[in-house]
Amino acid sequence: MEYHIYNLTPLPQLSCLRLYKVLHNLMGYHKPVYVGEWNAFEKESEWHDSFRWFDRQGWSFTSWTYKTNARYYRDFRFKHNCNWGLYELNMEAVDLSSAGFDEIAETYKATATKPENRTVVYDLWEAYLKGR
Repeated sequence: MEYHIYNLTPLPQLSCLRLYKVLHNLMGYHKPVYVGEWNAFEKESEWHDSFRWFDRQGWSFTSWTYKTNARYYRDFRFKHNCNWGLYELNMEAVDLSSAGFDEIAETYKATATKPENRTVVYDLWEAYLKGR
């Protein structure tokens, strides 16, 4: 069973996660759970809470996404970036409907995962994985 969990409520992250578990159990799903997308946004403590909660439940999980483009992934609710990805870039868009392979490759070649492009989400995941 796969869920995408984005807590867009004023409730704490753990309340949202517990609701998913209750609903999962009420529906009688006796299947492994994979949370294919989730995000605790800029709430660092809620990232840590989520990691621990998923581990206790035995739910596999990943956050969305690996890279984001700073020009397009600004969240309207926060003054700062909302940290969707592990790396945040600042690059021009490519019109995929008209660009050729070389133009796309050249534009995205500069998107290598450089340490200076890491987000706070990268640091949170790194700390979690080192602590396992």
